[in-house]
Amino acid sequence: MQLEQLFQSTIESRTLRKLIANALTSHNLTFGEFEILYLMKNKRTLQPTHISNELHQDSGTISRSLARLNEKNLIAYTNDDKDRRRVFVNITPNGEQLIYSFVNSVSE
Repeated sequence: MQLEQLFQSTIESRTLRKLIANALTSHNLTFGEFEILYLMKNKRTLQPTHISNELHQDSGTISRSLARLNEKNLIAYTNDDKDRRRVFVNITPNGEQLIYSFVNSVSE
């Protein structure tokens, strides 16, 4: 890919991200929270480290976003039965409903 095409792609990506972020404000979500829910919509249960790796975000950023999503009842935490130190994040029915309604409203 040529440098000019790369810059154009970057600009388009930023523009799309801003449009999505603006639309998310009516759903009381940040773009980072949306990314987590969108990642989880098909996988449903993930470990925070997997989310961090998939989204290329540091663990502190992901932990803060997960805490906010948990407060909004969009995700829930569960512990591994065999190893209580392992934590899993599950998308709640409210989280699923919000992500699907947002995606459908943007698609129309």
